[in-house]
Amino acid sequence: MSLFKKALGAAVGYKVYKNHQPPTIVPPPEMVIVGIEKKGGIGSGWRVKYKLRSIMNVTQSFDCSRSTSGMTIGSMRVEIHWN
Repeated sequence: MSLFKKALGAAVGYKVYKNHQPPTIVPPPEMVIVGIEKKGGIGSGWRVKYKLRSIMNVTQSFDCSRSTSGMTIGSMRVEIHWN
């Protein structure tokens, strides 16, 4: 029973660790990533804030989760890599 509890604790700890690792965002040259923040306490959702180089006084954002591998914003493609 003790070995089962340790294995279960390790599995839960690993899952929590992976959910708190932010994704790697690869923006196009026209975009500047301003910030990234966790969305919610338990889920794996993240909010990415960005600015376009042509309009630097406006901050925009998009949400991504583990199932997201990329976003298309206008004609720009943003790649999202999960560790």
